[in-house]
Amino acid sequence: MFKYTKFTEGPNFSGTEFKAATIFKYVEFPSGFDFSHTTFNSHADFKYAKFMKNGSFSQSVFNNGADFKYANFSKDVNFKGAKFSGSSDLKYATLDDQKITLEQLTNM
Repeated sequence: MFKYTKFTEGPNFSGTEFKAATIFKYVEFPSGFDFSHTTFNSHADFKYAKFMKNGSFSQSVFNNGADFKYANFSKDVNFKGAKFSGSSDLKYATLDDQKITLEQLTNM
């Protein structure tokens, strides 16, 4: 869907409902992002995505898993209240300066 996109402004997907598979593979978020209160009804693919500024997935719902394999989080990311169903993967993801608490990922 957004494969290989580089967002110049921080995209605001807050409150969006993605009904089909959502592909953000190789996408760059250099100016932050907002996926708070977003619903992913099918698999969410963020493989190799680069999150370069603070952003949020708070209160988001991943109904069919999420793949953050090889994703890079350079700053703080908020997963507070996010719910994960199905298989999710953070294998080989890199976490630089940001803070992600275990409490935020308890449902993953």
